[in-house]
Amino acid sequence: PISSVIYNNFKDKPALPEYLTDLINTNKLYNRTVFTTFHEFHRQTFNKGITPAISEIKKGKKDVIVTGSALLTSRGIYKMSLNRYESALLLMLQKKANIPVSLTLKIPSHSVESNSHLKDTDGDDFVTINVLSINRDIHTGYNDNHFKFNIAMDFKVSVSELTFNMDIDKDRKKLTSLITKQLNKDLNDLIHKIQKQQLDPFGFGDYARAFQYKEWKTVKDDWPSAFSKTRISS
Repeated sequence: PISSVIYNNFKDKPALPEYLTDLINTNKLYNRTVFTTFHEFHRQTFNKGITPAISEIKKGKKDVIVTGSALLTSRGIYKMSLNRYESALLLMLQKKANIPVSLTLKIPSHSVESNSHLKDTDGDDFVTINVLSINRDIHTGYNDNHFKFNIAMDFKVSVSELTFNMDIDKDRKKLTSLITKQLNKDLNDLIHKIQKQQLDPFGFGDYARAFQYKEWKTVKDDWPSAFSKTRISS
């Protein structure tokens, strides 16, 4: 409960308002949480093309921990949480991420890898990358009574760590393919996970309004529901 933070005397910490502000500012620099000012929260609440997202914290044994982001309905009611990794992906999709973005991707073992898809796995292999640049284009369409969005994302990355045997120089194409497939899978999984909750913290509704206004007018008062039925590809 929020009272566990407000009424707790955190030793060796500044006053609570200063402490929380510094904590969230630090975590936003590393893309561990969204950063929403009161002015931005007000805009998100009253903009029919987006739903609000705020920082999520919890009380630890000796301090406060930023766990990621909380997604709210257009009425400001809590709906779901994103962990730090998912928060970084959200910021990338919003074009609000601070560069470089450090991401640790779980990589399936070769036994569950196919030529075109990555299957879910409980393997422990991972690769840590730094995303050095992000280019994102969103194409908006409408067909068969559904909005359609195509997301084209182009990344420039460097590899900082990997836990499986691979010669980065000799196997550059293979490693690039592994990273691309897994990152695309994680981005799509996040979008669909949020769609199921009838939320749109990405702001796809703003694109629907800008490029398909005639169709947008018919759903603008319940955009989160319409977005849950939207077809998204990348």
